Amino acid sequence: WCLMLLLELFPNIPHGLIEYGRYLSTLFILGAGIAVLGARRPGAQAWTWFVVAPMFLVLGWPALLSWGNESIPERLELMTPAFLGLLLVIVMATGNYLTTRWEFPLLCTALSLVLFLIGRTLWIPTSGIWPMGIQLASDLIGLLALFLAMLGTTASHPTASHGLERFWQDFLNHFGIVWGYRVMERLNLEAQRLDWPFRFEIDRIVSNPEHTNAPPALNPADLPEKVPGEVRFSLEWLFRRFVTDEWRDARLGPEWSSVSSTPPSGGTSQ
Repeated sequence: WCLMLLLELFPNIPHGLIEYGRYLSTLFILGAGIAVLGARRPGAQAWTWFVVAPMFLVLGWPALLSWGNESIPERLELMTPAFLGLLLVIVMATGNYLTTRWEFPLLCTALSLVLFLIGRTLWIPTSGIWPMGIQLASDLIGLLALFLAMLGTTASHPTASHGLERFWQDFLNHFGIVWGYRVMERLNLEAQRLDWPFRFEIDRIVSNPEHTNAPPALNPADLPEKVPGEVRFSLEWLFRRFVTDEWRDARLGPEWSSVSSTPPSGGTSQ
């Protein structure tokens, strides 16, 4: 996307080439967001071949149709069904990261992509101030999204006071709230069944109100004797299909990485 923006500065490059390059970069952005929805191993590879790849073919078809008999058309044209389908994919690809550190960058990305696509519909004239204004707004919002994403990359964890919370927040930032809610339900079932003194929420870890309303104790040394080993076992069991052991332990830190995994009595909840 940034490359296409830079190519606009060179008047000798055909505008149609940049136009279709923008659309291709849009598909890659959306493809990355949709790929995360099938990131759980071992099904990730099947998701790529049977969901993401067909999506590329379906969404790329309007570009092939508008190519027509010209070698490089000056303007991509989207019919209403194709535009509505792309809107749905944008919502799915970017909405997964609401409440994460990527929330505002991806909201700006979504708005930038929507404006870009609106400018290619049959509702907008091919010349005049409207297409120029819409494209300028799309470019500026896209640059803002890039700037916010760079800030998000360098940001620390302002609310993560312990390794367990840092691990949980990084998982959400990587995989989004769709997987976050599913894993959170499993973790909280374990927490309730095994009487842990804390519960998982979609953006933090809180105390179990049945124990205390004070901030949760998340250091292994501050927890009841059996809890750290049970937590460690549950993390290994529930996250093994998403992340590697190295990824997990790097975020948990030495205080949790040194805890021995202890299977809870009765096994894990299914």
